[in-house]
Amino acid sequence: MKYVRKKYEFNDAEDYRERYNIAVCADENVIRAMGVLIFSILQNNSDNFAFHIFFRGNFSDIEKQRMESLSNIYHVPIVLYFLDDEELHNLYSTSDISITAYYRLLMPYVLYNLKIQKVLYLDVDILCIDRIVDLFSINLYSYVAYVIKDFTSVPDWWKQYCSSIGMQTTKYFNSGVMLINVPNYVKNDIGNKAIKLAMERNYKYMDQDVLNILLEGKVLFDTSCTYNCTMSVTKDILSEKIKFIHYTGNKKPWKLYTLTWGKSYFNNDREHAWKYTYYATWRRYAKDSPWNEVPYDLPKNYTEYRYLSRMYKEKKEFAKSIKTYLIYLIMKIRRQLMIF
Repeated sequence: MKYVRKKYEFNDAEDYRERYNIAVCADENVIRAMGVLIFSILQNNSDNFAFHIFFRGNFSDIEKQRMESLSNIYHVPIVLYFLDDEELHNLYSTSDISITAYYRLLMPYVLYNLKIQKVLYLDVDILCIDRIVDLFSINLYSYVAYVIKDFTSVPDWWKQYCSSIGMQTTKYFNSGVMLINVPNYVKNDIGNKAIKLAMERNYKYMDQDVLNILLEGKVLFDTSCTYNCTMSVTKDILSEKIKFIHYTGNKKPWKLYTLTWGKSYFNNDREHAWKYTYYATWRRYAKDSPWNEVPYDLPKNYTEYRYLSRMYKEKKEFAKSIKTYLIYLIMKIRRQLMIF
């Protein structure tokens, strides 16, 4: 398979081995999120970084201008890779997660050709709020990757789930943050094995499941949330020094209905109030980034219209609150009629 179909470079580097390499995978639906992520890293780190974007879809001229602006201001190489992804088209995907998620399986093969030894892979729904260069000093030895525990569910559930996908332990990681040992990844042919495994079964968590299966016993496993603080982290395990905020789940900070989150407790949820403050943090970075004029995403289903109605009510925009609540009711009734 010829991985790279086309490449577009902003301030290309002569030797990527001398840089801290970061990779993201994205499509045209999350360009803003990706841009804010890269911007947040550069705002908190003045080190020798390089960014590798594995992209699917149309990267418009205005987006190229924004990315070029970021590259020029911070004097950092940013490379866009457009992949030949025909092999991935039949793999399981959802309305929220496209086949672009599988791009990270192929990404190390491309970077291996640049003689890159380590690459930090990040999901686009992440925000950097501190220096991260220490992460690259982790010695991976013979490991394929450094990974971080997934804090999504209770231990008993994870034990059952890990067993159901064929794992021998409950050391299940969230694949949104991975420091990858590129030569070891390629040597073990993890990507091609993962694609083959994903073709055999529609795994619930898609490529994350197959990576956990294939990398069991081959990863440096971190149980702290410093470098991957997801929205399911509870206060009792919340790290004092968070580096990456990971907005897991469907409630993304670029959605319009989250616009007041962080200014007040969402649904009087004081127990999880800490996480809502990070929505306000994302908005601050977005406002200062080249993507500051991009509008927030409108609701895509009736649940999101209910959230939006609540948001307008908090802002005392009652006419809009009533209108969006009526849309919520109509969409919900239509949905129920379709079920029956």
